[in-house]
Amino acid sequence: MKILLFTLSLMISVVSHAQVSKDFLMGKENITTSSAWTKHNGMYIQRATLEAFKEMQSAALKSNIKIDIVSAYRGFSRQKGIWERKWRSAERAHLSPKERALHILKYSSMPGTSRHHWGTDIDLNSVSPNYFKSGAGLKLYNWLKENAHTYGFHQPYTPGRDKGYADEPWHWSFSRESNLYHDQYLKVISNSDINGFLGSDISDDINVVDGWVNLNK
Repeated sequence: MKILLFTLSLMISVVSHAQVSKDFLMGKENITTSSAWTKHNGMYIQRATLEAFKEMQSAALKSNIKIDIVSAYRGFSRQKGIWERKWRSAERAHLSPKERALHILKYSSMPGTSRHHWGTDIDLNSVSPNYFKSGAGLKLYNWLKENAHTYGFHQPYTPGRDKGYADEPWHWSFSRESNLYHDQYLKVISNSDINGFLGSDISDDINVVDGWVNLNK
């Protein structure tokens, strides 16, 4: 009954996303003054996403599984910092620009293309693939696969896909909001909008929007 009431309260609070700006979708909009957002352990996150996560966190704890958010909202500038640090790294210095971009894109998004720009996507416990292969990490992942949908979450980057990022067992998305943002992103943003950082000229060559944002394929 508690889950049902919680789900109904979320449905009642749905707002229209028809006017969401391109700046918002690309992480360039100032979200700090919006009542739809809050902070969790110093990280910005959409309020509805956090409420759903807390319900899921409490349920997992009853199975002796601890869940923590290690990353939530990341704006364009922060994603740019992550991307350019990896772009300049010595381990990729020998690669061509296209090879370098594809290597980084295994796990990190180009600025302006990350789902973390929306405040609906969260990384849980660890961003190391090895963490989820055994012990507490594997137990958590199995629990999430079985139960996360009950609280409105899905894993966007799953094994077996032909395109995009590698499997990310830590990355979970609050579906009600993120699905709307995803679909609108594909309608209004093209590769030519992806610019303003080192290596951005590769975005059109690799078709980053279709290959790394579009989950419909």
